[in-house]
Amino acid sequence: MVNRELTAMRALYLLALLLAASPAQAWEIRSNCSYSRFYGSSSCRIVGTYDMPAQRDYIQEAADLKAKQARISKWEAFCQPTSIYDSVGVARLVYAHRGCEFGRSE
Repeated sequence: MVNRELTAMRALYLLALLLAASPAQAWEIRSNCSYSRFYGSSSCRIVGTYDMPAQRDYIQEAADLKAKQARISKWEAFCQPTSIYDSVGVARLVYAHRGCEFGRSE
């Protein structure tokens, strides 16, 4: 009985060693598609994992940040948010125009 258990354990260790020694895949692409016969639409999701890290574009990041700051300042100039306190002491924002709480800026 003990001999069988030792043989089973050795086989398990050997299997684990073989799985660990297999080469790792550098990239992987999976796609999952589904189709609805009731709605007539399909959707696909493609997931990719690559070994190479993405290169950052610092010039584009600076341009995006500048555009974001311009949008924020335009919104603040149009909406003029002001904080007031309600009867229980919670701060609420009040805007100069309707729709500003949803991102309206003109």
